[in-house]
Amino acid sequence: MSHEITQPTPVRLASTYIPELSGMVILGGLVPAFTVPAAAALAIVPAAALGVQEAHRLGCNARARIASARHRRNREIAAAEREDVEEVQA
Repeated sequence: MSHEITQPTPVRLASTYIPELSGMVILGGLVPAFTVPAAAALAIVPAAALGVQEAHRLGCNARARIASARHRRNREIAAAEREDVEEVQA
């Protein structure tokens, strides 16, 4: 019996959801944004099982998404602060 995945499967760093699972990845397509119901994941496996390059790519992608979200949040905060200043000046 082969455990090979034949269809594209979303892969996420498990530590994004559960910090204690550092070095693990989640294979599955039903994982909501910030929760990991065990039944929704196809598997939680060591990142090394996917190969060094794939694990590195996943790590880079996760860091890029986190940085992007941080920048977006900072822009939203700056815009809200500008609005507050404009209201006070008006």
